[in-house]
Order: sequence, then structure tokens, then C-alpha cells
Amino acid sequence: IDDTNPLLISSGNPDLSTSTSHRFDVRFRKTQPTSGKVFMAFANVTTTRDYIGTAAILAETDTVVARGVLLAPGAQFSYPVNLDGYWSARSFVTYGRPVGFLKSNTSLSAGLTYSSIPSLINGVVNRSDALQFDGRIFLGSNISERLDFSLSYGVNYTTVTQSSASAQDGNYLRHRGGLRLNWLPWKSLVLTSNVDFSSYSGLSATVDPTLVLWNAGVGYKFLQNDAVEVRLTITDLLNQNTSVGRSVTGLYIEDNQ
Repeated sequence: IDDTNPLLISSGNPDLSTSTSHRFDVRFRKTQPTSGKVFMAFANVTTTRDYIGTAAILAETDTVVARGVLLAPGAQFSYPVNLDGYWSARSFVTYGRPVGFLKSNTSLSAGLTYSSIPSLINGVVNRSDALQFDGRIFLGSNISERLDFSLSYGVNYTTVTQSSASAQDGNYLRHRGGLRLNWLPWKSLVLTSNVDFSSYSGLSATVDPTLVLWNAGVGYKFLQNDAVEVRLTITDLLNQNTSVGRSVTGLYIEDNQ
């Protein structure tokens, strides 16, 4: 028993059974070498028997739970248990082709993910159902051997519903974009720059929803066939290298940065 935090007590479970998962995958790919077109798709479904989930007891009054643990009002005791009913499914498609007038390659992709995760809250089975959509567009240059760049934009929408804890339902939206640049403006001089942008909506007001990560570098190639390169790179020029995310369970919604 871990009672380091008296409000969040946890323990193991020596009576756990081994969980067993079954997964089915299907993939398809079609390429047209002469035109440069590519189409790919895949999907998978996973089910798990005796899934190792979490059981939680929330005390409203002084409560004695398993193995003599005393919970004060508002405290929580959690431990792993075997539960049936876990399953997940995912699908993804992408299509790419050259864009002649831009001397570039472009691709469009989209994906859909669904998961249903069981848990126990005060002895009642709760199902956490999450649905996530991803969309992305990418443009990569093929202008010359001395200039290479790419542009990308993607959107991710996630919604979560709880069968026995509707107060913990939630959804959020994330936008993300990127710019990559590698340029040889003169002889063997190399300039590089990478900018990644992300913005969230639907998170709590205490979390900064916008992040911009900018890395830049300068290098020089030398020796035969430019076999060696020396480069100086500065990372996170704007000092915003933080991770933002959301965790949703039947007990709480947590936004972190």
C-alpha cells in the first residue's frame, strides 16, 4: 500500500489475471510510379479480455476499505483490477501526388480513432469512450538541390464521454502547423530553420494554449563531395518548449503544461 499521499492512496493486486488481446489489421497501398501518385489506407481493431483497469473508491465519510485502509472524507483509494469490455479501433488514409507548377509534392491524410476503456468507481462500472479525428495537409518542395522546404498543417479533435461520470465529459481541439527550410545560398554555406506552431481550444484558462517552437542553424560543408558538415544550431529561440495536454478519466479532467 502506498499512502505517501493520504488523499490518494493506492495498492497493487496479487489476484490479477493475465490479460489477453486480439488484434486485426488490414492495409492497402497503391502506387503509380509514372505519375508519382500514392494512396495508402489501413485499419485495425483490438479487443482485450481481462483488461487491467483501475478501481477507485471515493470516500464521502470516514471509510475503511480493503486491507484495513482508512480513508478520510474526500480521499481516494485505487488499485488495479481485471475488467472485460476494452476495445479500440483506428483507421487512416493518405493520398499524395506531385504538384508540377509548384515543383513540390503534396499529401492529404485523415484518421479516426475510437477507444472504450472500462473502470470501476465505487463499485460501479464506468466506460470512458474517446473519439478522435485527425486531418493533415503537407507540401514538400522539390525546387532544386540547393533549396528544400516543407509546409504542413493539421487539426485534431477529441471528445470523451463517461457512462457513469458525465461531469467528466469533455472535448478539445488542437491546431498545429510547421515550416522546415534548408538552404544553400552560397557555395557550401547551409542555413536551416524549423518552426512548429500549435494552439489548443477547450482547455482550462490556467494553461497557455499557444506554443511556437523555433530552431535555427548555420553550417558549412567541406572536403570532397561535401562529405563533412559543421553546424551550429540554436534550439527554442522563443523559449516556449513546453508540453501541453489533457488527461480525462472517470474521476477527473486534468490539463497540464
